[in-house]
Amino acid sequence: DNDSNEAEDESPKPYTLVTSTENKHSVVARLEDELTRVQRAKSQAIATLSKLNIEKQKIALIKEKDDVEIEDTSETDAVIYGENISSE
Repeated sequence: DNDSNEAEDESPKPYTLVTSTENKHSVVARLEDELTRVQRAKSQAIATLSKLNIEKQKIALIKEKDDVEIEDTSETDAVIYGENISSE
Protein backbone atom coordinates (compact mmCIF):
# COMPACT_ATOMS: atom_id res chain seq x y z
CA ASP A 1 0.00 0.00 0.00
CA ASN A 2 2.77 2.43 0.81
CA ASP A 3 4.39 1.85 -2.56
CA SER A 4 1.22 2.84 -4.39
CA ASN A 5 0.91 6.07 -2.33
CA GLU A 6 4.51 7.05 -3.12
CA ALA A 7 3.87 6.58 -6.84
CA GLU A 8 0.88 8.89 -6.65
CA ASP A 9 2.90 11.58 -4.78
CA GLU A 10 5.58 11.63 -7.49
CA SER A 11 3.14 12.36 -10.29
CA PRO A 12 3.40 15.87 -11.78
CA LYS A 13 0.98 18.36 -10.31
CA PRO A 14 -0.77 20.86 -12.55
CA TYR A 15 0.25 24.50 -12.21
CA THR A 16 -0.56 27.78 -13.87
CA LEU A 17 2.09 30.13 -15.23
CA VAL A 18 1.09 33.70 -15.96
CA THR A 19 3.45 35.96 -17.87
CA SER A 20 3.06 39.60 -18.64
CA THR A 21 4.67 41.49 -21.49
CA GLU A 22 4.67 45.19 -22.14
CA ASN A 23 5.25 47.00 -25.37
CA LYS A 24 8.69 48.67 -25.33
CA HIS A 25 7.14 51.87 -26.67
CA SER A 26 4.83 52.11 -23.68
CA VAL A 27 7.78 51.49 -21.34
CA VAL A 28 9.75 54.29 -23.02
CA ALA A 29 6.74 56.61 -22.88
CA ARG A 30 6.25 55.88 -19.17
CA LEU A 31 9.94 56.53 -18.45
CA GLU A 32 9.80 59.79 -20.41
CA ASP A 33 6.77 60.89 -18.38
CA GLU A 34 8.58 60.14 -15.13
CA LEU A 35 11.70 61.94 -16.34
CA THR A 36 9.62 64.98 -17.27
CA ARG A 37 8.01 64.95 -13.82
CA VAL A 38 11.41 64.73 -12.10
CA GLN A 39 12.87 67.50 -14.28
CA ARG A 40 9.89 69.73 -13.52
CA ALA A 41 10.34 69.15 -9.78
CA LYS A 42 14.07 69.81 -10.09
CA SER A 43 13.45 73.09 -11.91
CA GLN A 44 10.95 74.13 -9.25
CA ALA A 45 13.44 73.30 -6.48
CA ILE A 46 16.17 75.32 -8.21
CA ALA A 47 13.82 78.29 -8.58
CA THR A 48 12.87 78.08 -4.90
CA LEU A 49 16.51 77.90 -3.83
CA SER A 50 17.28 80.89 -6.04
CA LYS A 51 14.48 82.90 -4.40
CA LEU A 52 15.75 81.94 -0.95
CA ASN A 53 19.26 83.04 -1.89
CA ILE A 54 17.95 86.39 -3.13
CA GLU A 55 16.03 86.87 0.13
CA LYS A 56 19.15 86.06 2.16
CA GLN A 57 21.10 88.64 0.15
CA LYS A 58 18.37 91.23 0.73
CA ILE A 59 18.41 90.56 4.46
CA ALA A 60 22.20 90.87 4.53
CA LEU A 61 22.04 94.20 2.66
CA ILE A 62 19.33 95.55 4.97
CA LYS A 63 21.31 94.47 8.00
CA GLU A 64 24.47 96.05 6.58
CA LYS A 65 22.58 99.26 5.83
CA ASP A 66 21.13 99.33 9.35
CA ASP A 67 24.60 98.82 10.83
CA VAL A 68 25.91 101.82 8.88
CA GLU A 69 23.02 104.02 9.95
CA ILE A 70 23.50 103.24 13.63
CA GLU A 71 26.47 105.34 14.59
CA ASP A 72 27.68 107.04 17.71
CA THR A 73 26.01 110.45 17.92
CA SER A 74 27.12 111.31 21.44
CA GLU A 75 29.41 114.14 20.26
CA THR A 76 26.64 115.70 18.19
CA ASP A 77 24.21 115.31 21.08
CA ALA A 78 26.67 117.07 23.38
CA VAL A 79 26.94 120.03 21.04
CA ILE A 80 23.20 120.26 20.54
CA TYR A 81 22.11 119.65 24.12
CA GLY A 82 25.13 121.17 25.85
CA GLU A 83 26.21 117.99 27.60
CA ASN A 84 29.75 117.68 28.84
CA ILE A 85 31.43 115.00 26.72
CA SER A 86 34.71 115.13 28.62
CA SER A 87 33.14 113.39 31.61
CA GLU A 88 33.39 109.99 29.91
